[in-house]
Amino acid sequence: MSRKIGVSVVCMLPWSLGRNGLARAVIMAHNAGFDGLQILPLRGWDPLTFTEASTNQIISFELAWNCGSFWKAILRHLHLAGEENPLLHDWILFGKCEATERRAEMIFRYFQRTSMFITHDVIHVGVIEMHPELDLEVCDYASYPHGLVWDTEHVIRSGRHGQPPITDDWEKLLDEVSHNIRLIHVKYPVNPKMLKALAEKTSCPVIFEARPPLGKIFQPPMRHVEKRAIEWLTEKRTFLGYFFD
Repeated sequence: MSRKIGVSVVCMLPWSLGRNGLARAVIMAHNAGFDGLQILPLRGWDPLTFTEASTNQIISFELAWNCGSFWKAILRHLHLAGEENPLLHDWILFGKCEATERRAEMIFRYFQRTSMFITHDVIHVGVIEMHPELDLEVCDYASYPHGLVWDTEHVIRSGRHGQPPITDDWEKLLDEVSHNIRLIHVKYPVNPKMLKALAEKTSCPVIFEARPPLGKIFQPPMRHVEKRAIEWLTEKRTFLGYFFD
């Protein structure tokens, strides 16, 4: 059975926002050659949103990066509030926390039995995304009972609060945890050598994650903006060719 190659709904902004955003994202991903989606509780999604996607189209899902009011986002933008408040792009994507939590509950209701839930904290449920802020040892990742998400950026970056990277040798890390990897997140750009090694040592689904280059997509003639977005997505799927059978 071939592995699934999916894409995050974030890659299809702004089409993935609003009540029909999930349906639009499903179509765009299919047209670009992807096998499914990773979803988040985006602004504007409601109960009707989830009737327009089948469970086999949703590979994985995660919670909002952050949420809150517009004024809290402004205060953080002005460095007058801390990280518990949303960034401006968090507010644009997710909005207030109450509405975001309702959308997250709907996602769980529809997809928790068929799709992978991704967590960024040790909460003893869901596959955990490896990142330096967790302050876990390699042995903790290797034995984590619910499996891992290997993110091509997070496994090599330093922590946001001064923590050292998870490792200074990603190849050794991959050897030690590859048996426990359940999902791969590919950011762009990424070292092709890492992609080749992941393709050889894992068989799990792959999700492409990146914010679309809206400045290049939204150019005259405007009637071609969606076509340019799909061309960009298709190009990135081709980039993931290391994982094709």
